[in-house]
Amino acid sequence: MLNRIHSIKSTIKKDTWVKSFLKDNKPLLILVIILGFMTALSASALMFTSGYLISKASTRPYNILLIYVPIVLTRAFGISRPAFRYAQRLTSHNWVLKMTSKLRLRLYNTIEKSGIFYKEKFQTGNLLSVLTEDVGHIQNMYLRTIFPSLVALLAYIFIIIATGIISLPLGIAMFILFSILLFIGPIISITINGDRIVNKKKERTKLYEKITDNVLGVGDWNVSGQKERFFENIEKEEKNLAQLEKELRSYGRKRNLTLQVIFVFVAIAMLIFTGIYFKNFSNKNWIAAFVLCVFPLADTFIPLSDGMEEMASHEKSIKNINSLSDMVENRVYKTVEYSIEDAKTAISVKKLTFSYNQGLETRKILDDISFDIAKKQKICILGKSGAGKSTLMKILRGDLYDYNGEVKIFDKDMKNVDLGKEKIVGVLNQSPWIFNTTIFNNLRLGDDKLTYSKASEIIKMVGLEGKVNSLEKGMDTIIDEGGKNLSGGEKQRMALARILAMDTPIILLDEPTVGLDPVTEHELLDTIFKVFKDKTIVWVTHHLQDIEKMDRVLYLKDGKFIMDDAPSTLIKENEFFKMLYNIDKGL
Repeated sequence: MLNRIHSIKSTIKKDTWVKSFLKDNKPLLILVIILGFMTALSASALMFTSGYLISKASTRPYNILLIYVPIVLTRAFGISRPAFRYAQRLTSHNWVLKMTSKLRLRLYNTIEKSGIFYKEKFQTGNLLSVLTEDVGHIQNMYLRTIFPSLVALLAYIFIIIATGIISLPLGIAMFILFSILLFIGPIISITINGDRIVNKKKERTKLYEKITDNVLGVGDWNVSGQKERFFENIEKEEKNLAQLEKELRSYGRKRNLTLQVIFVFVAIAMLIFTGIYFKNFSNKNWIAAFVLCVFPLADTFIPLSDGMEEMASHEKSIKNINSLSDMVENRVYKTVEYSIEDAKTAISVKKLTFSYNQGLETRKILDDISFDIAKKQKICILGKSGAGKSTLMKILRGDLYDYNGEVKIFDKDMKNVDLGKEKIVGVLNQSPWIFNTTIFNNLRLGDDKLTYSKASEIIKMVGLEGKVNSLEKGMDTIIDEGGKNLSGGEKQRMALARILAMDTPIILLDEPTVGLDPVTEHELLDTIFKVFKDKTIVWVTHHLQDIEKMDRVLYLKDGKFIMDDAPSTLIKENEFFKMLYNIDKGL
């Protein structure tokens, strides 16, 4: 019990996001609490005057004016109760939606600051969970927990003072019974149901991640012919979630029944008191008034346990949002000047370890790997899908920084490098983006000082001279967005020309020939190795075509390199590599 409550208190104490919004727009926040209290007061007053009116009318008063005031008050409270309730709902949702707008803006700004760096902390599904599920939890925390709790606390103080003034024994009885409803009930609920709610959130987060990952990889599911397995996995997760929700509903029904029984005891206590206090026949009209005014308070106090037990889920949301902030807000960027001639190596990696946070577990992608790449050396990295090749490439180009170990480019540490790396590392990936502008402008993205004569040389080097010359406007021809009017090979050559314009000493090739036919692939690779003959190349691929042109081949498996040697040596001495080579060659 104490562990759960202590955990929630600790989380709220450390929070730098959610608490700050309580300080915003205080007048509106106070108005929300007052309107909530007036709603509860009007509901009880309506039942109070109604009870008195019914009892008084049953005595058949000789003049209607004797019950005229109760009639007017009944109408007044009958109107004020829904009016106050509507105003309270309107103001509370207005405050919460303003808060949510600011919260989302801050979240988006946080992610925007991090660029693509958030990917090392959050998967896409996990991030979607933060932006939808967690923000929704924060909304509910205010609407279903914080606001009702403050209203109930105000009503509790009013009830104890009012009943204590009328009768001390009655005040003590109300203090005990309403303390159970306000304090003990919610504490028991959060203790018993807190873990179930946390597990429900974990299951839902896991479901977000799995669905997102599987949808993004739906092509792989279709190719593998295992669509049924995809649906089975999702249905299994949904069944687990449904079972948890069933247990939560079952406990909720039992809890609400118990709280309603406590309200029966409140009514009985009030009935006993009024029966003793109003002994005279002329005063017995007040008995129904006092007893009936108790029942509307159930709407104020019973939902507290339901709202408070959800704090276990809200706690996780608060942690998630704060961790998203910590991911980038405390990061210090730096600019590096490289000295290529004085550097001992082009790339040096020492004891590199990297893991992805997958919500419930941490998946280690790279496990204590070390290697050096000499200047102008050309290496190839092989491995199965998901082995960590693309992750390693992201680290080498400085896109991921939250790793353990050391990564140096020309003897400079790459961690937290913000500016300067784009002049050193060029990247050609599977899907380079070609913009809706002229061919020349697309090349100038690599070097804004590029001249037409230099651009013409580059176009010739990458084998696009014939294509450009065939166009009426030559390099001033506008290309469609995404290069839709270019073939796959032409798009890659255009991206290759852009990298040539940048003239970076290190080139990262992240499977640039995926989707190309064998002839086009061979021609493109031949062009790449020809124009980058004096560059350091790191090539990630699944195919072994033109592997002989590499100085070294590294094979990544389970986060470690299981082979590292010249391709000619591996073909002769490594049976596994020889098998891969023969399969790729169709031997």
